[in-house]
Amino acid sequence: RWIKNISSRVLSNEERNLLRKGEGFAISPKVIPYEEYITATELACLNLPKGKGLALKGEIQEELMKAKIPKSNLTPGEWKALTNLKKDENIVVLPADKSKWLVVMDREEYITKMEEKLSDITTYENILDDPTKEIKQALTNKLQEIKDKHEIDNKLYMKLLPTKTSIPRMYG
Repeated sequence: RWIKNISSRVLSNEERNLLRKGEGFAISPKVIPYEEYITATELACLNLPKGKGLALKGEIQEELMKAKIPKSNLTPGEWKALTNLKKDENIVVLPADKSKWLVVMDREEYITKMEEKLSDITTYENILDDPTKEIKQALTNKLQEIKDKHEIDNKLYMKLLPTKTSIPRMYG
């Protein structure tokens, strides 16, 4: 993993080592989130036949009771570096576009560059309201129309049907 520091901050060795782990690095948990796992299991089991769902839920609860908190995968220096990077409101750490690099940038410069991009009216348009709900409804209506004409079966309809929707986000 590579780091490109274009901020005014000088990174310590521990901060560089931490950032070299990459954006996909998962820090081992300090506690096991039992409730989250059980809730997620219960939600997943709603789509299974009742007997299979109860069996799966029981198996997962049994395995969770055996689970042990994993050893930390960060050194004490890396923990300190993580705390310091999180506290520093003058920088942002983000993945570079189309590469494996992590970029450390001054927050003010980042905001300025993002505002420049957003001010390009040939690419972006200011909107007053979130159109996501209307777009979802229009797509749902169109899919229903196609299904009613028997151009797609119920399985494909269910696969294409929008469920969780959110307004698009801009990243830079």
